[in-house]
Amino acid sequence: MKNRKILPILTILIILISVTIYALAEREKTPNGSDKKMFSPPEKTKWIEVKDGESLSVIAAKLENSSWNWQYLAELNGLENPSLIKPGQKLKIPVK
Repeated sequence: MKNRKILPILTILIILISVTIYALAEREKTPNGSDKKMFSPPEKTKWIEVKDGESLSVIAAKLENSSWNWQYLAELNGLENPSLIKPGQKLKIPVK
């Protein structure tokens, strides 16, 4: 009889622990989904318009001769999915 009373309580505890762990993992995601930033914000920025066929890595390569910096641009612009930028979209870029 005791086992029947304990089982629902254990099930609820396991669910609560799982949800908590998942929430903490989601919060640590970057570039989006958290207060934690991977990069420092630039001192100066300007806005550009995405052209047809451009991706964040293409834009980053034009800026710094390096496409690895696409993550920086994604974080700077608060993009949840950097693959989904569209022609005509405005993006903030750092200015030296």
